[in-house]
Amino acid sequence: MKRHGARELILQVSKKLVDKNGYGNTNIIDIAKQADVSVGTLYYHFPRGKIDILMALTKEIIQYFKEEAERMGFKAGMEFLTVREALNYYLALIIKLHKKYRLTLAGWESEILSNLDYYIKLRDEVEIRKEFPDELNLFIREMKELIKKFPDENLSIEGKEKQLYIITQAIIHKYTYDNYGFNSDEELINLLSKIILTILKDRE
Repeated sequence: MKRHGARELILQVSKKLVDKNGYGNTNIIDIAKQADVSVGTLYYHFPRGKIDILMALTKEIIQYFKEEAERMGFKAGMEFLTVREALNYYLALIIKLHKKYRLTLAGWESEILSNLDYYIKLRDEVEIRKEFPDELNLFIREMKELIKKFPDENLSIEGKEKQLYIITQAIIHKYTYDNYGFNSDEELINLLSKIILTILKDRE
């Protein structure tokens, strides 16, 4: 197979295998075989193997999140009567997107927990936080748009950006993996709305 297009095909096959078998049960040999490329070609495009493939897939997910938020987020002309209604809508969108890529996202947690020392080394080498700035920036941007839509609510996000992001993502990720602690999306959304609005209304 020609090298041109091999990277994209490897990613397509990897996503299908992860979705079917889970990240832990997906291996390099199967990916290369089903993509009809040599293992050497796979490592040419993804020198660290599965972790590089996982990073590339995660970048694609974040780009998809960004496009969906721009299409369906607060800037899309959506009208809401209350801040709670607007926030519930946005949280439902986030949960929907996370469920769509549930197994790929779970792969990150699996990779971290199975080899924490390697993950920390990799994080320091490639500066993962800089690799994926859009996810944090997207969440903060949408929260700012929410605040703009309801100026009378006296909400503020300044100085709370990372706190809000980490809390929201941690809870949604855990729920996405195994529905832990909640009986429905609505139950989770109601709790997260209360937490987020409490933080946004805290003026101290």
